[in-house]
Amino acid sequence: MSSFTIHGRCALRGLLAAGVLALAAATAQAQNPWRFNYQSPPPVAQPDNFLITELLSNRHWERREKAAVQLGLNADSGSIPALVRASTQDPDSRVRQQAAQAIQRIRNKGGALVLQPPPHKLWSNQWQVSPLGGNPTVELAASWYQRFLGRAPDPEGLNYFVNLLQNGNEQQALAAMLGSQEYWDRKGGSPRAFLQGLYNDILHRVANVQEIRTWENSFNSVNFDRQALAQEFLQAAIPELNGRPW
Repeated sequence: MSSFTIHGRCALRGLLAAGVLALAAATAQAQNPWRFNYQSPPPVAQPDNFLITELLSNRHWERREKAAVQLGLNADSGSIPALVRASTQDPDSRVRQQAAQAIQRIRNKGGALVLQPPPHKLWSNQWQVSPLGGNPTVELAASWYQRFLGRAPDPEGLNYFVNLLQNGNEQQALAAMLGSQEYWDRKGGSPRAFLQGLYNDILHRVANVQEIRTWENSFNSVNFDRQALAQEFLQAAIPELNGRPW
């Protein structure tokens, strides 16, 4: 059989598989539409790491401001977590303003999920879907749902994490999500799978055998408290993450 024939059959199978998946997705959408009547955000794209490094690390505010503007023009939703950080933590108000505007520009152009406070006196301390906006704290919590749980946030859960971010610190809030039952189940429902998931999602690499054993001992020492272990892991990951944009 010729190489051309084999490649042709492989391509045909790929097209057929893609068609089946598209049909299944359309059927599922028709049978189970979002009850809140909004579109799920698109998958988070690979962000522009150079611009993100400029935004978060450059000593000159003009360069950070320029990076924020360019990230907004690129309309890449994968840049939103970095823009959120800049919009809330950058020491220069001009950079914070451009980062917040970039978030809104990305959301407006992409038509993706944006969450805003509901109308006055409708529900206190709750959040709902809106076609426009870009509150940085809400955006950060929503981006965690996509990154760590692989789904759009539900209003109750989103409100919980927004409150944690507003009343505590980012590391504690993230540890709460990583320690959740949903994250545990998503990663495989075992201590080793949970630990490997933390390495994959936080450090973007595979843990070696010795690292897993060390963290298994730590897990045992905190009586298998997932949130406590996640917070300890996040703290320990800081030296390795130094110099990275994430």
